[in-house]
Amino acid sequence: MALASFPLIIRRWKRSSLYHAEYSKYPQLQEYLTEEDFLSRMDTINKHIFNEYPHAWIDTYLFIAAVILVIAAAIFSVVARAITLSMWYPLIILIAPAIIAFITTKRKNTYYMKLNNYYDSLQSRLKEFSSLDVTRQIKWNFRRLKETDTAVGMNLRPPLSRYRINFVIDIIQIDTENELLAEEGEALPAYNLAIRRDVVLAVGPEVEQVPGNRSEYITVPSSAALVMTSEQYSPLTLQPPAYYENQSTIRANNNNIELDSVLYPPPAYLTNEEIINSPPNTTTSSPVSATNNR
Repeated sequence: MALASFPLIIRRWKRSSLYHAEYSKYPQLQEYLTEEDFLSRMDTINKHIFNEYPHAWIDTYLFIAAVILVIAAAIFSVVARAITLSMWYPLIILIAPAIIAFITTKRKNTYYMKLNNYYDSLQSRLKEFSSLDVTRQIKWNFRRLKETDTAVGMNLRPPLSRYRINFVIDIIQIDTENELLAEEGEALPAYNLAIRRDVVLAVGPEVEQVPGNRSEYITVPSSAALVMTSEQYSPLTLQPPAYYENQSTIRANNNNIELDSVLYPPPAYLTNEEIINSPPNTTTSSPVSATNNR
């Protein structure tokens, strides 16, 4: 939440300055910053703007001077023709407007470069203020003018469209603990963001089930994907099927067929490493498959 906002107003006839009202006009700021500190911060920012900001009022006066010189050269040429003076004198006067035009063109070409350099300098200065006022739970920052900004919120006379504002400096209320963690890069992500950051491992196509292939015990869908979170370190969590008694021995006695229960040894299942390393549609020899082939 912004406790106070201070716009930088660009003026055509004099230097640009940061506008701020009296200390009593900011009741929310009085709870966090004293009047002496407030005036000290404002004085420092105004000096910074006065010395380093690329002001545009100089170009206005240079343009007026060039126009006056051109008009003077025209008037002097008319008078010189009337009194039969040399016409070189008006041409000499026009040298000054040409020099002024060269200077203003050079200033306009380097204006945005100087402005970007000033933004970097202002950002470093506001970071110093934020580090000094971090115990007061406030932060200094600057931004562009928004559509939601009003003249009343900046203690200006409406309408706001009558002012040329370059940027706005805000004093924002912050949470000290979260702000320090965010600067150090130790802030925990939100719960929904943490879920989206999980690593997804694609398994691959489905293994064909053929006689003697152990894929009849382990079947992996072709479109399956295993998600390995921070609590799951194994990419596969497949459980072997339950082992049951297989009644497959037939014994003939006096023309009677009887089934005798025989216990087969449990089948050998693939490990996680074998499943990952083995290519699809391949089989691995095991005691069970060797017995069936015989």
